[in-house]
Amino acid sequence: MAISLTAFGHHLLQYSMSPKDLSIFDTASRYLLMGGVWMILVAALDQYFMLSKIGVYFIIGRLFLFCGSLFLYLLSHFTFLMYVTPCGFESNGIYV
Repeated sequence: MAISLTAFGHHLLQYSMSPKDLSIFDTASRYLLMGGVWMILVAALDQYFMLSKIGVYFIIGRLFLFCGSLFLYLLSHFTFLMYVTPCGFESNGIYV
């Protein structure tokens, strides 16, 4: 889903968005892809180890907060959404 979203987004939006907005779109779609990989990893490990479902809910919540707020910002340009974005980013434990 993230790969197709990124590909279609770039082809459809590259002329209608500013370079800053395209950079935000890249970041959101990249982290959506990373979240999908983490969910596949958790599902694969759940077969061998009795993992709690809280990890999956944590990843989904992070994706909703971080990627969802960025995508909503691109659609609406409401600046208050930019204050929600760091909540999702800080919760994933990855610092770039």
